[in-house]
Parts: sequence; C-alpha cells; structure tokens
Amino acid sequence: MERKYLTVGLALFLGLAVSSCRIQCFSWDLPVTLWLQSLALPGLKQLMIWVSIPGNGVWLPYALVLAVYVTFLLSGKRREAEFGFISAAGGILLSSICKWVVGRPRPSADVVKVWAIIANESFPSGHVVNYLTFYGFLFCLATWKIPNRLPRATLQLVLGALILLVGPSRIYLGAHWASDVIGGYLLGAVWLYLSLQIYGRYEDTAVTADAQKT
Repeated sequence: MERKYLTVGLALFLGLAVSSCRIQCFSWDLPVTLWLQSLALPGLKQLMIWVSIPGNGVWLPYALVLAVYVTFLLSGKRREAEFGFISAAGGILLSSICKWVVGRPRPSADVVKVWAIIANESFPSGHVVNYLTFYGFLFCLATWKIPNRLPRATLQLVLGALILLVGPSRIYLGAHWASDVIGGYLLGAVWLYLSLQIYGRYEDTAVTADAQKT
C-alpha cells in the first residue's frame, strides 16, 4: 500500500512538472494567490515572512542542515546524522535540478504582490522541498526517539507548523504559484519517504546485528 502511494505521488509530481514546462501559470494559480494576499488577518504578513526565513538565501538552509546533523554526529547519533543529511541535502539537490529542467518563471509583480525579487526558477518550491525533507525527517526522529511526551509534542508542533505553513507563505509572499508549492510537497514527500525507508532498514539491520553480538 505504501509503495502505491509512493507511485501515485511520483506520477502526480512528474505530470505537474511536465505541464509546468509549457504552462507558466495554471488557471487556478492566480485566484489562489490573490485570495491569500487579500486576507487582512492581524499578524498574518509577519507570520508568513518569519516562516520563510529559515529557507531564505543561498547559504542559510545549508548552514542549518549542517549545524543540526553535525550536532547529531558529535552526540553519537551517527545513523541519524547520515540519513538525515541525505534526506535534506538530497531534497535541496533534487529541487535545484527540477527548477533547472522545468525553467518556469516566478510570479510577476505585474499581476501579484511580490515581497522580494528572486532570480532562480519557480517550479518546484525549494522552500517546501527543503522543509519537508529536513524538518520532516526531524519530526519523524522526534516521534520515534523522544520518550518524554511534552518535549516530543512541543517539537512535533513546531516542526509540523513550519512544514504546513511554508507552502502558504511562499504563495502569500508572491514567490511561487500554488502549483509550485504542490509540486514541492509532492517531491519532498517522495524523497522523505525514500530516505526514511532506507534509514529504517539500516536501523533494523543494525539492531539485529547488535542483538546477535550479545
């Protein structure tokens, strides 16, 4: 059943990517952006800006990934460091390759409000892929490895909120179309799933080997 969902997710992403090669903006992209940008909720603009900050710039996402997984490595969590880094770095690399292949332009300031001009391509959203493969892996580790309910739930809440809100934030800030964000969630989910599957198999093998030694 899980492989079925993986296949469906990959097929949906590829279909969206191929369509985005020739369609700069789907018919539903602009209405979604205009609706989000029309919301006048107190603090919404600042929240959307804050949510996007960890993924901004050329070096900040890489620096955060390295800082977290070097800390894991130094604390003796070698497997978590290795596979967590593979998940996050692989997500960044895949999104960069897909952006280059699809070559879709960003939303124009002529039709939507754009908070910051970004030079690279639009599909898929690199922020979304990065958050899902980086924070999503940490979310799963917190679920599996932290026995105390309060710190586990707190970390899950923070990480889950970042993952869920980064997509709307990229649309709200005029950095991406909704289809870019959907593509980011699909690609990120596929790569995160594969990373977790490999990590889980390696973990099971290591546990079995340790049990045999004893």
